[in-house]
Amino acid sequence: MSYTYSTFVAALVAETNIEAANAGLVAVLPTIIDQTEGLIYREPTLNFLSSEVTDDSGFTTPNSQTFALPRNFTILEQVNLVQGNDRPPLRKCSREWLQAVYPRRIANAISDFPMLWAPYTDSVIFLGPTPGGALQIECVGTARPANLSEANPTTWLWTYLGDLAFAAAMVFASGYMRNFGTQADDVKMALSWKGIYDALLPGASTEEMRRKHEANS
Repeated sequence: MSYTYSTFVAALVAETNIEAANAGLVAVLPTIIDQTEGLIYREPTLNFLSSEVTDDSGFTTPNSQTFALPRNFTILEQVNLVQGNDRPPLRKCSREWLQAVYPRRIANAISDFPMLWAPYTDSVIFLGPTPGGALQIECVGTARPANLSEANPTTWLWTYLGDLAFAAAMVFASGYMRNFGTQADDVKMALSWKGIYDALLPGASTEEMRRKHEANS
């Protein structure tokens, strides 16, 4: 089943028997969607190709070991140095090792270029040796796509895994409907939808592996 934002809201309204204009539902809907997508994107058996991004818009600052990532990455997998049509990869290491091997913060020459990278914060990495000039860097990794919303009515997840996403949404919507404080009043509806979600998950995992040609690896 494929959903857009409007068809998802219509299906949710039909399933919960709550009017779309209900103030409580309107207020909690973004949370339901965020919880739904967070659950699916964090599944250990799922690593969507649609979440892979490449960004080569960043440049190093001369004589600075730090490099600000050009966008938010959930997981930064690879850092490459752009040299014309080539993309030689930098080797990942620990920050302690990088600074032990390349302690000098000022480049020896303007032609110096990095060969190692190390994580520092969510938005900054360390490079070594310190680059001597403004060098183009290519970053490859995963980034969480924008949530389904009225302003973003179509997403890959809800288009191709709508059944899984809707089942997950109903788990959280059931909690809202029953007004669970500690999920102790009546959890049967939520558990029923969680059972449907768990039944759909292996198929989604297999399909994603086939898309990445990993089924026989």
